[in-house]
Amino acid sequence: MAGLSVVLGTGRKAVIPQPTFTLYKLLSSVFQANTVPVPVNASDFTFNVEMLEAEAKDADVTVICSPNNPTGTLLPADALERILKTTCGLVFLDEAYHEFSGQTALTLLPANPNLIVLRTFSKAMSMAGLRFGYLMAHPEIAREIHKAKLPYNVNVFTLAAAELVLERRNVMRDAIQTLISERQRVVAEVRKRPGVEAFDSCANFFLIRTAKVARELFDALYAQGVLVRDVSSYPMLDRVLRVSVGNPQENDRFLSALDKALEIS
Repeated sequence: MAGLSVVLGTGRKAVIPQPTFTLYKLLSSVFQANTVPVPVNASDFTFNVEMLEAEAKDADVTVICSPNNPTGTLLPADALERILKTTCGLVFLDEAYHEFSGQTALTLLPANPNLIVLRTFSKAMSMAGLRFGYLMAHPEIAREIHKAKLPYNVNVFTLAAAELVLERRNVMRDAIQTLISERQRVVAEVRKRPGVEAFDSCANFFLIRTAKVARELFDALYAQGVLVRDVSSYPMLDRVLRVSVGNPQENDRFLSALDKALEIS
């Protein structure tokens, strides 16, 4: 997140949708920026585009995770284009989960020097342990951000592994497509369960909400060897769990465990 450390500062306006990846707000607070949260739509957790566009106009920095973490929702491409054209500041677009969405903002980079796209190897590449991310931006922006780069921030083994994965990206495509198909299947199956809401997602996870206390349902699933993520402490996500999509066998095990958990929790 070296890029944010360069542009955030005392009194600067940082617009950040909520809920989202918690590190954005944390960094904004650390650098004493004026953080303006923009709540997502309560009904389906989609971005509140109208409010986001309005707040971004005079923002120094707008940070958007698309698909968003933890909601899995996608910012419409036309909304992003309007924000880029009307804001007076920089737009950081975190595309950590873009491979699962079929949408990227890379084509907007040439015409929008205020756009910075962030990527990672942790999600679609299944290499979270590599701890390797990168950004794409106009050369003048990249040069300024590079000044804040810590020395020896990437070791030679990480670089070698990253280069190998980039050379063989085709190997990952089938796995990504399978995961997308499984996401659609599992969401549809969850919606057949009475009293369970499953929300649309463009990431490798999706949200569910029940009448049960989230921690109780989490514990009931965990007792069966199924680990999900309790995100009920996030703004607007009361009684919500985040479910990561796995292979067909893992997903079937989750569905079976969910049925039992709903009975006993």
